[in-house]
Amino acid sequence: MNDNQAQIVIIGGGLAGMALALILSEYGISAQIYDARPVEAVGQDERMLALSHGSWQILAQLGLMHSLQTAGKLAAISEVNVSQRNCYGRTRITAEQENLPALGFVVRAGDLALTMLQKSQDRNIVINHQQPVSPHDFPKALLLIRAEGKCEQSKVVEYQQSAIICNVSCTTPHRNIAWERFTPQGPLALLPLPGKANSYALVLTESANQAPWVEAMNDSEFLLFLQHRFGFGLAFCSVTPRLIFPLTLSYRRRVFEGNTVWVGNSAQILHPIAGQGFNLALRDVYELACLLADSVENLAQSEKLTVVLNQYARQRFLDRTPAIAFTHGLVKLFGLNLPFQKSIRGAGLLMLDILPTMKSFLARRMIFGNRGI
Repeated sequence: MNDNQAQIVIIGGGLAGMALALILSEYGISAQIYDARPVEAVGQDERMLALSHGSWQILAQLGLMHSLQTAGKLAAISEVNVSQRNCYGRTRITAEQENLPALGFVVRAGDLALTMLQKSQDRNIVINHQQPVSPHDFPKALLLIRAEGKCEQSKVVEYQQSAIICNVSCTTPHRNIAWERFTPQGPLALLPLPGKANSYALVLTESANQAPWVEAMNDSEFLLFLQHRFGFGLAFCSVTPRLIFPLTLSYRRRVFEGNTVWVGNSAQILHPIAGQGFNLALRDVYELACLLADSVENLAQSEKLTVVLNQYARQRFLDRTPAIAFTHGLVKLFGLNLPFQKSIRGAGLLMLDILPTMKSFLARRMIFGNRGI
């Protein structure tokens, strides 16, 4: 199988592409990565990722978490506080309730990418930087993985919203608590920032037509705006420059065609509400690598490869479909401002908080995906 192993090609050297190559290497399967970006771009992504505990387990198996933890580049999430602004009812999900050391961890995407790059180099994984390629360039590839982050030929839902991303500091320590607060204008998420006891990574959802106006505010204006939007519980005192991203839901109905498989953001791009995007992508590549490893001796036969990819599609359907429906449903549910709607949502959050079995079911589904249930 040695000749065939080299014929696994990954287009895209981002987090999903490198994670797949690293997991495959755990099983002795080699893959070549082609990335259009220069190597210097690998660590430049300033977004903060909320890794679920399930994702942490996968990355820890690859030897990626220890160095990040030692360097102070991980912040544990011990509690998630979910609420509505100016309305009764909330839900607290804690690591202690789920019998876990942490619900997850926050890491800068660029730091995780640099750690993956170093591990890939240590394992002699070939990454061809500054080499934009087309799928048509690999007619003899045994398997072609699309991980370049563009969800093409997909179903698209335009939310008419933008995400405003920055870091904010508060007058009190974050105590490893993450906040998800729903407002009439859209959800607001705060993630504890690694290495800074009083700071959070902020993801603020705003309508598409208002987002440029919010982005253009000076720091003092923005802090007042954010305080009014968030309400009580935290007092904000400083903010970094803001970045803005349009929000859509994009997903492919089929995750493979022939010998081509789409993973990560090439398969689905979700609204950042509930922080499911990268965690779902990591489960994509983990399940694909495990199935390929189980059938590695027979993959050179096209009919065997088709069987494996069909199995992969079935397994991902059971994970992707609920995740997509859940995030899309939250956007719609908390975006409604009909009479009594806030009270109904508040009652739902309160009920969830007093029903531990239901809350644990939801928490484990978000942390581990389909295997959580």
